[in-house]
Amino acid sequence: MSLNSKRFWRTAAWMGCYSLFLAGAVSFVLTPPKSAEAQSLHPVQTVVATQAVAPALAEAAVAFADGGKVTGSVTFSDDFKALAPLVAKGQATKDPAVCGANEEIINEELVVNPENKGIANVFVFLPKAPTGFKAGKPEKELVFDQKNCKFLPHGLCIQAGQTVRVMSDDSVPHNTHTFPLRNPGFNQTVSPNDRKGIELKYGKAEKLPIEVKCDFHTWMKAYHLILDHPFMAVSDANGKFEIEGLPAGKHEFTVWHEKKGYLDKKLVVEVKAGESKSVDLKYGAKQFATFEGPKPKSVVVSLTK
Repeated sequence: MSLNSKRFWRTAAWMGCYSLFLAGAVSFVLTPPKSAEAQSLHPVQTVVATQAVAPALAEAAVAFADGGKVTGSVTFSDDFKALAPLVAKGQATKDPAVCGANEEIINEELVVNPENKGIANVFVFLPKAPTGFKAGKPEKELVFDQKNCKFLPHGLCIQAGQTVRVMSDDSVPHNTHTFPLRNPGFNQTVSPNDRKGIELKYGKAEKLPIEVKCDFHTWMKAYHLILDHPFMAVSDANGKFEIEGLPAGKHEFTVWHEKKGYLDKKLVVEVKAGESKSVDLKYGAKQFATFEGPKPKSVVVSLTK
């Protein structure tokens, strides 16, 4: 072989190797490296995993997004005579310049609307959250106020972890004292005209509404229902209540009132998706004559004339 032939073949071999090297470098630049997660999961497996999770999440979202609603009324079925006020207007009592100075302080142990006989402050709630419910962080802040030496509202529904702002609109100091079973007690003095308030949070759900009192003004009393879900309500001055966002199916509600305790331990209501179900609950003097549940601190009074 001549010298020129040897040079030709050496040059051709060198050019071939260089071409292969250049092609590999270009391929490396154009193809980004796979992450460790992508390398460990085949593309087909990735599709299967996504399809397995997405429908379940979608079904749960649809079930609650298209949830049903329960509306109702709670009424007193017999004649009712309003209970005597705890503090009459102008009555000599502690801090008389504020407490009862402008209006009497009614006995809220049992409040019946004289126009429609609606019973106020009746708690209606699910003891446990529906299957599949995932509690998020409650963002809405609630206000628990004190005015004319009375707690406002008398009955309050609170989700565990939700912030309650304890305030006062009175020119005298108050004391807010809670009596929970599963949560630490809250016992704070609220300064006169405190509109900034004191933060109160319950970390755990309670089985039943808990009592709240003022140690300075012993007639002051209210109730807090704390659950780990939002499916609860307390009847208003007309005895009306409403619970939204319930998944379709049968639900067993507890109906509870401070004077009676359990009015109904298992009120079964069937709810259809996207529909509203109305229930009318009636209770009379006989139901309120005895107490079922933990012994109340207040004295049971007669409901008859």
